[in-house]
Amino acid sequence: MRYKSLLICTIICTTMFGCKESGAQEQVKVISPKEMQKLIETDSVQLIDVRTPNEYNEGHLNNAKNIDFLSSTFSNDINILDKEKPVFIYCHSGNRSGKSVKFFLNAGFTKIYDLDGGIVRWRREGFLEKK
Repeated sequence: MRYKSLLICTIICTTMFGCKESGAQEQVKVISPKEMQKLIETDSVQLIDVRTPNEYNEGHLNNAKNIDFLSSTFSNDINILDKEKPVFIYCHSGNRSGKSVKFFLNAGFTKIYDLDGGIVRWRREGFLEKK
């Protein structure tokens, strides 16, 4: 009896948390520089550089808006963006943009794209940025 109860509890917990996680996975997609380049060529995207202003000024992707993840106003700053449009985020190597995803999800964004490897990989694969 105890085994059955434990098994049922495990199945219920796995189902509940598994579904929630899978929904979040569908809202966030980690993409390569090549995929990013294709997708950001349209006007209906919001390209967000979550690095510091100094890093941004050293070079950034064309049409990227700088919203510093390390800023105390980050959550408020992203709430100004259009939640209906896809948001493309990147940082130096992917660490900060990966951490920022939960803030975008909590703010109500439903289409989030994160550049795998950040601007480091972007440059390594031969893509250019604005200086």
